[in-house]
Amino acid sequence: MREDMKRNIEARDLGPEQIFSASLIAGLNSFGILNQAVVCSATRQIGKDLAEYYFACNPLAEVMPNARGMSTIDACRKAIDVLQSLLRISEEIECGEDGNSVVVRVRASRCRYCPKGVGRAELKGTLCPFPTLIETFVNTLSNRTVITVFKEDSMPLLKKDGDWCMIRYTPSG
Repeated sequence: MREDMKRNIEARDLGPEQIFSASLIAGLNSFGILNQAVVCSATRQIGKDLAEYYFACNPLAEVMPNARGMSTIDACRKAIDVLQSLLRISEEIECGEDGNSVVVRVRASRCRYCPKGVGRAELKGTLCPFPTLIETFVNTLSNRTVITVFKEDSMPLLKKDGDWCMIRYTPSG
């Protein structure tokens, strides 16, 4: 077990805060008291709190400069850069456009918060904290609704494409 953990720490460049977060989600799931809806509800507040944290720690920072004049994709990329600087989500995270959608892609094998890959959760679906967290963080940082996560059966949609987790958003406005 220790060798597996050591390899995972080295491969993902994990810190204790990431192991704590992913293992907490995985542990709560093991009691049967957690599902994607609960994770989304909690991460909505986390997204707001992280934006507040950013502003509190950077008193000269304002709402994203020219957020109202920025394109949706530029506002998303800027906000994801800020979020990445706070959380170190993955060494491989991309924000791009696909038709009329904004798509955030995270390399699954490099994600530092994956309940499965880091927390070793035994689950069929996902308990990913990022679809709603990113939506709320981007919108709070911009002080406007910039994106809304795609939903299927009222649940935020995260799809796997090989080693990538893809989260689709609808641009607002």
